[in-house]
Amino acid sequence: MTRTLLLTSILLTAWLHTPAALAAPAFGYSPSQADTLLLADVSEQDAASLVRQVSGGRVLKVESQGDVYRVKVLLPNGVVKTYIVERSSGRVS
Repeated sequence: MTRTLLLTSILLTAWLHTPAALAAPAFGYSPSQADTLLLADVSEQDAASLVRQVSGGRVLKVESQGDVYRVKVLLPNGVVKTYIVERSSGRVS
């Protein structure tokens, strides 16, 4: 029994550290824990969706500025915050 549990643990750890597992949302994925989802050439809709997932707020406005999007969000606590989303990678800051 212990041997099976150990083997399962090792295999699960190895799978979770593979690039495919890290790039794709999996069970247990929590948007509030991640500030980056790896995408290529994100659209305005993608940027709004990423920020909505990260912040939990309501998107008010998306502006394109060169290689980034500025996304204005109304947070659940009533604060308005602007996030920057990189167009090429989808990185949210």
